[in-house]
This record gives sequence, structure tokens and C-alpha cells, in this order.
Amino acid sequence: MLVEISAHRNESLRTSVLSELGYVRGSDLSAGHHFYRRDIDGVRTHKIHICLSGHDQIGRMLRFRDILRSDPILRECYQDLKLALEADNTGGIGEYLAGKAPFIDGVMQSVSTSSPVQ
Repeated sequence: MLVEISAHRNESLRTSVLSELGYVRGSDLSAGHHFYRRDIDGVRTHKIHICLSGHDQIGRMLRFRDILRSDPILRECYQDLKLALEADNTGGIGEYLAGKAPFIDGVMQSVSTSSPVQ
């Protein structure tokens, strides 16, 4: 889930409320990009990205989502990669993100000159 906000206010209250719902705050992925996760029985089931309006990752995440929605084979490949990374991850979110980055970068680069996904 991606949440766009105008400012990071009441962070401790937000973290407390999300904690009651089973979420744990992870490391900030970059300035203005907060991350929460929810695991059930040791399996990551939910992720929330909370970004400041105008953050450079918002457009990128939405564009990547749209590409995956339009291509079932690519979507399945990405799902398989994420499941494998999650199963083998011993170093936390940084290791997980580093494992996904080449796939995402490759997809984004391959469509950067093509027409927008509808």
C-alpha cells in the first residue's frame, strides 16, 4: 500500500495505531519515505509505504504497479522473485530491496521510451 501525505506529523501516534493493527515500523527507505510491515506466522503479508507528497518514488512505484497490472507474465516473474527473496532473506529490508532492484530497474528501463501504460 502506498500512502501519500503532506507532512509527517504525529509519527508516534501513527506508529502506535499501526502497531495495534500488527504493523512494525521498519527503517526509513529514504528521507520522507517511511515503511511499515505486517507479518503473520513469520510471513510478510502487508507493507505500507508512507511518502511525502512529491517524493520521487511515488511516480516510480505507481508506474511499476501499472506495468505489472498490464503484463501477467511479468507480474508472475516478479511475484516469484519476491517470494524467493523473502524466503532467503537474512539481512532485512536492505537485502530484500537490493535483490529486487535489478528486476525493477530493468523493467523501468525497458519501458522508459515506450508509450505510457493504460
